[in-house]
Amino acid sequence: MFANRRNLKYLGVALVGGALGALAGLLLAPTSGRETRRKLSRSLGDQRDTLARRGSQVLDGVTEYLRAS
Repeated sequence: MFANRRNLKYLGVALVGGALGALAGLLLAPTSGRETRRKLSRSLGDQRDTLARRGSQVLDGVTEYLRAS
């Protein structure tokens, strides 16, 4: 019974901490939400392109290796 109360206490503290952190993030954000989403979208698009290019390079390397074997 006491362990259950302790777990609920930790859960409550975690929820309050998360809510305060989210609030602080909203209040202290250096740019607007729209600009932040635009930057994230651009960054994720660049990373997606880089990952696709590297994946293609790895596939080409594996293909060459298997043909040479």
